[in-house]
Amino acid sequence: MGWPVDNGFLVLERTEDDAIRIWLGVGLGVRDWCATAEREISAFAREIGCNRLLIEGRKGWRRILPHWTQIGDDLELML
Repeated sequence: MGWPVDNGFLVLERTEDDAIRIWLGVGLGVRDWCATAEREISAFAREIGCNRLLIEGRKGWRRILPHWTQIGDDLELML
């Protein structure tokens, strides 16, 4: 599923174990829209019965999302 954000776009999928995986995030000024996108996607995930968000943990995302937990190479946020 596509999720538009200010100056960018995210590609999401619902996993079989009730998570929302953020497969791809592109755009400009990620620090400007990341917190809003996290709130909106978290609310959506809860509404459809998901319990966490996942993102493939590129080093850049680790700096932007320090409150997420590193699980192997991925990042996870429990909802």
